[in-house]
Amino acid sequence: MKRHFVSLLVIAAMLSVTGCQKDVTAEIQPAATHAATNTTPQLTASCSRVLLFEGNAKSSAIDFSWPAFSTNNAGERYTIEAALAGDQFNNPVQITTTNSRSVNITVAELNHHLRNLSIPGVPARFEFRILMRRETGDVSYSQGVGVEVSTYDEYKDYPASSIFRLPGNYQNWDVYTAPQAISANADGEYEGYVKMFGDKPLFVLVKGATNFDYANMYYDIGNGKFGKGQYVFMLPADGIYKVNLSTNSKQWVCTRIENFSLYGSATDQSDLTMEYNNATQTWSATINLKAGDFSFRANRNDKIRLGAVKDDEPGSLESNGSNINVKASGKYRVVLSVLSAGNYKYGLQRVF
Repeated sequence: MKRHFVSLLVIAAMLSVTGCQKDVTAEIQPAATHAATNTTPQLTASCSRVLLFEGNAKSSAIDFSWPAFSTNNAGERYTIEAALAGDQFNNPVQITTTNSRSVNITVAELNHHLRNLSIPGVPARFEFRILMRRETGDVSYSQGVGVEVSTYDEYKDYPASSIFRLPGNYQNWDVYTAPQAISANADGEYEGYVKMFGDKPLFVLVKGATNFDYANMYYDIGNGKFGKGQYVFMLPADGIYKVNLSTNSKQWVCTRIENFSLYGSATDQSDLTMEYNNATQTWSATINLKAGDFSFRANRNDKIRLGAVKDDEPGSLESNGSNINVKASGKYRVVLSVLSAGNYKYGLQRVF
């Protein structure tokens, strides 16, 4: 199954080892001075554009350095903060804290903190600053610096025992490239979203293998169950389906996805429908949200609902996960990707 957010893949192919690009034609401009801060030193960044790539997760992404805030800097602690350009640091995230006056941030570390503020694979402008805290509790801030950052999604691989492939006439019966249903918890319960083509899509189930092998093949045996047999699965029409399979009960269900929407207190308990893009195989919307929360749901009801992963993996979703928090009211760009089984993702970025 192709991973989505296609623009990310294009960017990834052009990355250097570090993912940091120095722009010799443009100076890094300081961010706006904020009324609530006491700014004196200027923060310096080693580059003005950073393209983050999962394959370089342990590599250096960017270096920051800054002068002393005073002649007596004993006991000073420095925290690097970041915010989307235009936010005026009203909702900053903390990247790291140090006693030194310089710090190196890895690709994985920077991506982890900025991923929930941006759409993966799409360059976004961020502002960075230093928060300096003295032993007395006094706080000062450096001037900000602007850096363009492109984040990425982290993807999980699963063992063969956790994978069902669904080869069919809609993709020329190719087992190796067939869409998958995944048992993310290795509990015998499998699910995935599959795009089926043709008037009457046909498929079979192949468990744990990348080729047709009768020992690993399963068929429709009637009454909503699968097993050893001879009848292929058939769906009434093309479209995107959520597939649920259980090796515990041997039951299978395919539910057609008519639409995805956002729903929750951030939407005034109304469904805000997203538009499907066939080229990127994602759903997206640019909409106004209130401070509150929401989840994604299909067909305007909670039978199929996606929320944030409980262990706070940036941008990751799971069935019936936690509601996604919206800190401030405003216009947002939202992107949803579910066609890679076991790797459901979303992007949420404020539009200023």
